[in-house]
Amino acid sequence: MGRNKDEEDDFSKLRKASAVILLVVGLIGFGLAKLAVGANNLNNCSIEKHIPVYILLSAFAPLALSGCFACQGNGDLDGFFQLVCGCITLLFSFAWLICGTVWVYPNYGIVMSKDFKLCKGNETDGCSEGDCDKSLLRFAFAVVTIDWMILLIGIGLVAWFIHRENN
Repeated sequence: MGRNKDEEDDFSKLRKASAVILLVVGLIGFGLAKLAVGANNLNNCSIEKHIPVYILLSAFAPLALSGCFACQGNGDLDGFFQLVCGCITLLFSFAWLICGTVWVYPNYGIVMSKDFKLCKGNETDGCSEGDCDKSLLRFAFAVVTIDWMILLIGIGLVAWFIHRENN
């Protein structure tokens, strides 16, 4: 037996609501993981002290973005406010992500290389002045990569909202 139109509309609404809930929960979980790792490693990366700070502050972008899309009402201005909130969050994310990319990717290559050696005493040839916890650096590398993906998805969502508002 097939479903009637009302049942299909209800199922479609339920499916959309479930997708939004999963997105929000995922973004919040990702943000909380960044907060925990960034806060616990503030002093564990002397090669680039901004890496833990990047992780810590980048936690707020997914939290803000999830907040923008979680509050869906029935008012005419709701879509506009979601769009403005999303644009501001994406602009911050983009600028901060560029900073994180500049800090993380080059240092990841240095610290993870097989011939990485920390300078000790008077030794200055072929060694690095700073070190970074490898687990932190792996996490930061993954965060920057995932943040690039989230940013691109966010740009797609904003474009979709703009398209939806114009039609």
